[in-house]
This record gives sequence, C-alpha cells and structure tokens, in this order.
Amino acid sequence: MAIAGTQRVEVADPAGVVAAAKNLSHRSFGPATAKYRELGTVANLLTFNRFRRLADAKLSTGAFEDAANLSGEELNAAHRVTRRSCAACTIGCEHIYESGGGEVRLEYESLFALGPLCGIGDRETVLKAAKLCDHYGLDTISTGAVSPSPWNVLSAAAQRRRAPVWQRRHDAVTN
Repeated sequence: MAIAGTQRVEVADPAGVVAAAKNLSHRSFGPATAKYRELGTVANLLTFNRFRRLADAKLSTGAFEDAANLSGEELNAAHRVTRRSCAACTIGCEHIYESGGGEVRLEYESLFALGPLCGIGDRETVLKAAKLCDHYGLDTISTGAVSPSPWNVLSAAAQRRRAPVWQRRHDAVTN
C-alpha cells in the first residue's frame, strides 16, 4: 500500500509520542540490545548455528562446522574498524571491517549468504566477497543464494563491467 498526500496529519497525543520515543531510546541501551552494539547483527550466526537453524551449502544439516571462525567475536577481534547507525538509532548494529586495504560493511544476512550458505568458512574470503558485491553493486544475499560459489557471480560481474559500453547496452536490450 502506498499513501501520498500534501496535508499534515495531526497526532492525537504529541507529548505521548515524544514520551514513548524517549522511553524506547532509553530501553535500547539495555542488555537486550548489547550484542548488537558490541558485535553487530553477525552475533546471530553462532546462535542460529547452536539451534541448528543455520543452513550450509548442502542445505541439510542446520549447522555449519566453521561457524566459530565467522563469529562476530572473531570478526571483531581480527577486522573491526567501527560501527554505523541508521539516523537517530541508538544501537548501531552495522559494523565496518577491514578487508584488503579497505573497509567493508557486513551484517548477518551478508555473512550468512556469502559464508555458510556457500560452504565458505574463511573470514577473509567472506569479507572479500562482500566487498566485491558492494563494488559491483550486487546484493550480497542474492549473490550467495544464486550459486554454490559467489565467485561465479562476481567473476561475471567483473567481466560485464570491463565490456565496452555499447556491448553492455546491447546485452541489456537483448537479454
């Protein structure tokens, strides 16, 4: 559903809305969100693995044997640079990691899709794949899900980018 308009909508209880927003902001600093502030959403990887809800490349076991190597704790210890927040967010669950002389953002969904879903348990490889996806404008989840090897998709993207402009336009029209 899409709603558009030019008139302002009155809020029945503006003071109540402000109070609720302040309360939510205050509660967001509590223990329930600590793991996201400290480790980002990648903290969910070990939890899902422990509950056997982390699919691997075979889509059969529900657990990934190299999950500990990709954990938020390991990523933060080896590669974390900083964290970023959405506007007005107090949690800052998006964490930025060092990879190959540059920075790459990584969240749980990207980590899962480019790691366990592809059978990849190496941190450096997952970070490099995420960085290449960002570089070529590819969705990390789709890239990891479309192939047992994200390198097939990334290689195709690199080849396409190097093609002459006329060839890319022709391909876009004919494909």
